[in-house]
Amino acid sequence: MLKDHQFIYEKSGFSLELESFENEGIVLDIYFGSGKSLTLELYDCLTEKFSDHYKVVCEILDPFIIEQLENEIKKCFTK
Repeated sequence: MLKDHQFIYEKSGFSLELESFENEGIVLDIYFGSGKSLTLELYDCLTEKFSDHYKVVCEILDPFIIEQLENEIKKCFTK
């Protein structure tokens, strides 16, 4: 079960916003310096599975950022 949680990471014109919504899912908003953004669904409560987007994000982002995201994702789930 998910709980509401938010995490923001910013670095030199690039930012990530991880949000979880109770009984809905987890999304990651990626903001680029030029005012463009991309929203990816990482986890769906209905299927209780991580999406392929999550795998791609893990492959392309810096390992340090991935470690922070993984720690924050753990905080999204109730115990």
